[in-house]
Amino acid sequence: MEKVSQHFYLGEIEEFFLSLTKKGVSLSPDDIAVVLSWQRFGVPIECVKRGVKKGIEKFLMASDPEARLPTKLRYYRHFVEEEFRVFQRAKKLGLSSDSWSQDSCVDILEIATKAIQNNVMQKFESVAKEAIQKLKDGINAGHDVSLVLQEVDEFIAIRILEASDAKVRQRFEEAVSEKEKMAKAKGLQGSILESLRSGEAIRFVEKVFGIRSLCDEVLRQVKVRI
Repeated sequence: MEKVSQHFYLGEIEEFFLSLTKKGVSLSPDDIAVVLSWQRFGVPIECVKRGVKKGIEKFLMASDPEARLPTKLRYYRHFVEEEFRVFQRAKKLGLSSDSWSQDSCVDILEIATKAIQNNVMQKFESVAKEAIQKLKDGINAGHDVSLVLQEVDEFIAIRILEASDAKVRQRFEEAVSEKEKMAKAKGLQGSILESLRSGEAIRFVEKVFGIRSLCDEVLRQVKVRI
């Protein structure tokens, strides 16, 4: 991970978190201590953001509709540190930009391409072809492989839903609408709503069509090879 100053690291996370919770103008001393501990352990800012978003999604899925969204970062600590463990595992397997060599990058491209061909091509050929091209473009452009996989994963799910019939799309909208209403009622908007919809789309496509998450499939295949 590229080293950043304590001021920048804290400022980025503070701005991101407060923009979601809409509570206060600065982090509490306890939350500042949590953030600084993450920086000491080398937790990337993107891991923090993904962990917080995941924590909010889990809260919305499991909580009472009247429950108030937790506004302390320590509530999300488990999700951030879980995301960091995933990042470390991805780094070890060659799935993050500061660890993979050209050879490992080619391997990941091959594994991901085959996963799309095996899981998507038969039912949604045009979606599979678009996804493979998007995958190649992202990796060839030198983008972080783990982020490329995540983007393609979301792309596949959304495009499959767009290519599905009206009844399937209606079922998805019904499944996600309640979660979106709950999120909006708690003052959430913007990127967290997009993440909520994308995550629900991936789960819905796997449940309805049996098409596994690309990220999960690639990690499984890489684990088998090492």
